[in-house]
Amino acid sequence: HNSGFFEDPHQSAHLCDLFSTLLDHVRGWASEGSKGPEGGKLMLYKNEILFADNTVLFKVDNRRIVFIPHSMIEVIMTTQEPYCEQTEKDMLSYVDRSMLISTTGEKERNRFFNSMQARIKGTRERLGV
Repeated sequence: HNSGFFEDPHQSAHLCDLFSTLLDHVRGWASEGSKGPEGGKLMLYKNEILFADNTVLFKVDNRRIVFIPHSMIEVIMTTQEPYCEQTEKDMLSYVDRSMLISTTGEKERNRFFNSMQARIKGTRERLGV
């Protein structure tokens, strides 16, 4: 809304509502540890340290692929094994230093999702609709 992408604040408010609904679904999935009866296992972790890294690692069987954001709109993909191996080690290290909030850690899970919902509510209130 601030960027002028939406002229009508009701459109922005509607996006807030949709995001809030999505967050409720994710909260339920995290509580159950799966994405519904047809979905796969879900392990959601919380880490207080801000990682400004949007690297994505896909691992299927013994094959790894890493996607690295570049220049805000480009993505670099690599299957170079040493790089993929190091990326996986780094990510596992992040997980080791994080708190599992799916299936366990109900208090932290609620604190996390309540905080996210409060941020959405605050944004919606600033829209004035």
